[in-house]
Amino acid sequence: HTLEILEPIVRSTPEARRWAGIEHADSPLPTIGHIITNRPLADFLSAWAEEGARVFYQGPVAAEFVAKSQALGGHLQQADFDGYQAIWRTPLTWRYRDARLFSNPPPALGGTMLALSTLALSQRLQSDVSFGGPEHIEALVQSMHHAIDRRAQLESQSGSEESLSQAIETIIDQHAKSTRGTTHISIDDGQGMGVSVTLSNGEGSGQVLETAGIMMNNMLGEEDLNRSGFHRWPENRRLASMMTPTIVNRDNGDRYLLGSGGSNRIRTALMQVIANLLDFDLGLQEAIEAPRIHLEDQHLSIELAELWDPKTADWFLAHHKHATPWPSRSLFFGGVHAVGPHGAYADTRREGAAYQARSVIKPQF
Repeated sequence: HTLEILEPIVRSTPEARRWAGIEHADSPLPTIGHIITNRPLADFLSAWAEEGARVFYQGPVAAEFVAKSQALGGHLQQADFDGYQAIWRTPLTWRYRDARLFSNPPPALGGTMLALSTLALSQRLQSDVSFGGPEHIEALVQSMHHAIDRRAQLESQSGSEESLSQAIETIIDQHAKSTRGTTHISIDDGQGMGVSVTLSNGEGSGQVLETAGIMMNNMLGEEDLNRSGFHRWPENRRLASMMTPTIVNRDNGDRYLLGSGGSNRIRTALMQVIANLLDFDLGLQEAIEAPRIHLEDQHLSIELAELWDPKTADWFLAHHKHATPWPSRSLFFGGVHAVGPHGAYADTRREGAAYQARSVIKPQF
């Protein structure tokens, strides 16, 4: 199904077709059971395991990357690879209900949007609202509208990453902020250590690094990240991201590690799962599998309307002219993978997997 969605990209170049297992220009897409081999990727991963990250940043892979970028009008140079560093940042942290949340700070946008959404929801979702009813959906829609509008205000008022960060911190400070919070992986070792990691390759660009068997990214083609349009991103500025790895620490000691893929649906998926856990006291599996909505500009999508309160479908169609009811669960609405106090659960929308070890093996250093 993913190949069907991305078919224009994986057919865009001969290298992309080979990479995706499409033998000829007029060959059908691979189906379940079709074996795809990628020897350059296997060799690259083996070399990385033996030699470390320098095989990417300083070897022939980087050289091919630079050459292809410049041949296609890009700006990457070898100096960008030589000087690249991961940046450790202080997490964005705020309170929602009886929990302290930690998430991805600016220049990433996902944590910001999640904070804005949940802070708005805390004022709009009343404690006596029933799950799935019209009042619940209306509170979600209003909170999504609020986050979108507030983001636009922040971006128009903030001329730099630093000023944007300060503006966001000011908003969160006005609420009960704590003084001490694509593909997602959540890990809890059962002894107090937890990891919440989201990784992204975008949709792919159709340009494949032959030396590594990897399709190059297309993040400047993500409209929600590059809002100014093609060829307008400022040089020497880190690209924003919607990736939103998040930790939720409840006051009772329960902890949830969660995140999602799904581009600009990440923030709405996480907001709803967090509300399902903290407002409606759903179990982790039930909170993730519950139907979702997503607001995009003025268009509202709702998933599996028949699973909500019977009154909700009527309200939904009556109140939103630009609306689409989805007949079944879809990877469009993200894929929230999470670990909670009683185990792990992976979203079936994206065929996630969860595993719980029977015993903990302590690493030897």
